[in-house]
Amino acid sequence: MTCRYHDIHVLIFFFFLPVTASFVQDLYLILMQHATTWVIQVKKLQQQLQEETDLHLALASAVEHCSSPSSSSPGKLPDKQALH
Repeated sequence: MTCRYHDIHVLIFFFFLPVTASFVQDLYLILMQHATTWVIQVKKLQQQLQEETDLHLALASAVEHCSSPSSSSPGKLPDKQALH
């Protein structure tokens, strides 16, 4: 982990602040708000990844179905129920 110039100044600034109970509580609340935001973002990204994975699998199945010699209609995509 690298420490940038700005980070060092922030650390020095916090070092000289009086550490009171309310300061620690405020810092805790700020960190928890960020953590909550990150959790929400991760869940959204996981959902997006799942949707993209499902789409990829459906497309791969459709291509495989259409390219198989036993396909009755080579130009027609399979029904949605046939993919599941």
